[in-house]
Amino acid sequence: MGSGASGLASETPGGDLRLPASGLRFSLNQLRTLNSYVDNLWEEDQTGRISTELESAVESLVQRIVDGAGQRDPRFRCCHLIALHRGKKMRSRSLEYLVTLDSLPPLNSGEDCSLQDGPVGYGRIRLTGREADKWEEFLTPSGYLCRDKVVERWVELIARCTSARGGGGSRVLCARAVKHAAPYTHCYLQRGTTLLSNNDRRLAIVEGAAWVMVRVGAGEAEAKLMLGARVQGCNAAAYTNRVPLIHPMALLHYTSAQGGYYAAAVGPPSSLVCGDRSATWQLWQPALEAALDAHCSHLATAARVAGALNVLLDKMREGAYQGTLRVLSRYAASCAVRRRMDRCGAYPAAAARCLPALHAAHHLLLLLDELYSLCERGGIAGYVYPVERGSVVRRGARDADWQFDAACVKSCLQQLHHVAGEDIPPSPSDCLETALLNRWESLNREAKASAGTTPSYSKRQLRYLWRVASELLKCKSMVACENHSTFKANLIQVTSLNQEPIEDLIHVLAIMLDQARDLYLNNFHSKSVGEFDRDLSVYRSKKWNKLKDYYDASSACLIDAVRRDPELRREDLKDPLVVMKNILNWLYKGAKDDKKYLGPVLRPYLDGLFSTSIENSWFLEYFDGKKCVQEFEGLKEYCMGVHDGSLEPCMGLLDAAKKFAWAKAMVDFVDRFRHIDFRLVFPTGEGMAISYPIKLPSRREHSSARTLTLSRRDKAEAKLRLAKRCVLGAFATALVGDRR
Repeated sequence: MGSGASGLASETPGGDLRLPASGLRFSLNQLRTLNSYVDNLWEEDQTGRISTELESAVESLVQRIVDGAGQRDPRFRCCHLIALHRGKKMRSRSLEYLVTLDSLPPLNSGEDCSLQDGPVGYGRIRLTGREADKWEEFLTPSGYLCRDKVVERWVELIARCTSARGGGGSRVLCARAVKHAAPYTHCYLQRGTTLLSNNDRRLAIVEGAAWVMVRVGAGEAEAKLMLGARVQGCNAAAYTNRVPLIHPMALLHYTSAQGGYYAAAVGPPSSLVCGDRSATWQLWQPALEAALDAHCSHLATAARVAGALNVLLDKMREGAYQGTLRVLSRYAASCAVRRRMDRCGAYPAAAARCLPALHAAHHLLLLLDELYSLCERGGIAGYVYPVERGSVVRRGARDADWQFDAACVKSCLQQLHHVAGEDIPPSPSDCLETALLNRWESLNREAKASAGTTPSYSKRQLRYLWRVASELLKCKSMVACENHSTFKANLIQVTSLNQEPIEDLIHVLAIMLDQARDLYLNNFHSKSVGEFDRDLSVYRSKKWNKLKDYYDASSACLIDAVRRDPELRREDLKDPLVVMKNILNWLYKGAKDDKKYLGPVLRPYLDGLFSTSIENSWFLEYFDGKKCVQEFEGLKEYCMGVHDGSLEPCMGLLDAAKKFAWAKAMVDFVDRFRHIDFRLVFPTGEGMAISYPIKLPSRREHSSARTLTLSRRDKAEAKLRLAKRCVLGAFATALVGDRR
């Protein structure tokens, strides 16, 4: 019989691989051979990118067309486009942009505009009051915004605005930057002259498609436009609300999910049961997906695997294997990549969890096998929302085409099996990476063994765990409606002011109890995979349901004991470290006192908390540094000073360039292209902005401000980076030897 541990071990890198869906087997030598093939595919993917000049020209054209639509009908006004393709690890040949309805307030931000839940991954926009009067012609009889009518009107406006004026590619933002682009808090450079003449424009609208296609020149570039509405908050079905605290990437998931939600004008598939189909919008979260892609560098193993899969998809669409892909979309493949990266976080070994280069082919084959299973049998295809494969298919898909795609993907796997015939030894860099990861794993194992059954958490670990828990609370506070477990009703009590810190502690404790139970449930289901005894499977399922009820009852008793503990009231619960320490003490106490129900569930969860915190707590300062909080605060201060008249735009920018990287980059750019006229644009909301011509003074007029040299701190950091590189180089030479 199968087990969860054995099922996971068959996928764990480091040995032979048997693909569960296709049944193909790859030896360790074959996987090592395919690693070099993965590198070749990744290099091919890097060479097929569109040039920056052409992309800028297309963005200027698209922005002018969108501006023209907003001028003809102010309801379709858009302040800036959202470039969905920027930073993608699996980037298509087309440029993809999300056009937001900025005249519509963010959904759920007021009573007049709300997003009501529909099927999983979908919702309906309900308008009342003034907003209903503004959008009256697009409303259904029940008061919902009709998606089909809105798209029809927007496409009509787009088609009539091919010669519109205005716009500029500098107003296009990536998905991660949108949440920082609030009115009065950001600015951008805009060129006064256009880059494309009217003769170079050609607009093509694909009838019946969710995307509006814009082609430039004689097929040189293609852009796809999607209409969407901003959403404040998130849906309870979003993936981020199910990420446990023990996940290695939990902090990244929680911080990236606190904004950037949209209702896109994409209808549900015909296979999905839905009441009002014309008023149903698809829920997107491009900011989270962009943050996950940007977290790893373009040279990381995850990026190489994604790039190799991207090239294989193009080859399958071009007919390089048996048949061609018809319905399998690139987005479905990218969702599979993210699920594979998340599954790597569950590996017990650090060498497997960190995705070294030696395991690239292993993960690529598992990805192709998962796509084969998706085409052959169906299943969950989405990532942020657990939607079926029909919600992420290509345009014009039919159910009968899935079998053709399954045959094509399996033919690709068979071709890879044929290619992997030569034995290639591991490279020195692979040996170094494996040795470092094994040493890191042994250090963590020694630290865990020395801690005993009830380990003592350091301040660094407690600080990390509280940070992750607080970010999770922020995510859950954005959920408009959430299903509660049976014992959470015990949390809803009227408390006095001096008891509120205790209730905050209990809130986090209840979330962790829920997560431990859900992880144990998922592990139980994975143990049933591959079992052929149906009666035994039914018996285990009934047994688990009974244990689940006992676990919830025991959890409620534990929470009640925490609430009645007199010693807890004397603790300083305003200190986050004290709160986190007490939460862990109560979890360990519950696992120790209740060995029948709480113990088996909480022990694996607590082990995961300790292991994750001891590994990731070292990177908390680095993670906060990447958020560039001071840079954004400096940008906001500068823009507010310009708006209230206390700062002159040009001189203020020069002064800001001494302290902030964004200002220095703008000054260097303007100084480099002094022969071009630029304007500083400061958005004020509702599609409006004020602008100033930017003219840098000569060095004689303002020499001190133009002297933009490295500060003493920057020089010290540069020396430290150089020293680290020298030490790592010497360490590599000592470990693998000088092989020149």
